[in-house]
Amino acid sequence: SHETLVENLHRDLTTALQREQDVVKMLQETSEKAAQKQRDLVDAEKEIGRLQDALRHSNDEGQHSLRRSQDDASAHVRKLQAQVHQVSEERDRAVAEAGELRLLAKLLEETKGESAELHKELVDAKARNAALGNRIDKV
Repeated sequence: SHETLVENLHRDLTTALQREQDVVKMLQETSEKAAQKQRDLVDAEKEIGRLQDALRHSNDEGQHSLRRSQDDASAHVRKLQAQVHQVSEERDRAVAEAGELRLLAKLLEETKGESAELHKELVDAKARNAALGNRIDKV
């Protein structure tokens, strides 16, 4: 019948319209989800950029700190080398002075021996003078 056909068409059209509305609603939800995902992606890219900047900054600071440490170590090595050089010079002077002192001690020993001989000769000469003086007095 015509009424049944109209009712069926009306029901089919209503169902089709409802399905179309459901599809439109699903598309809107999908579009909103895609937009949110896009925003999340932009935020993630910003965070990646921030982290890369922080990493570069940290790396620069590490390189600077390393150079500073190397400079400090080099300065310390130079200071130690200067101290070693100074101690070496002082040791060389001490060795030379010890040699001079040994030589002076040897000369002093020789001088003591000569001094003792000269003293003995002086005593002998005084005794001869006294003996000559006594002989002159007798004459």
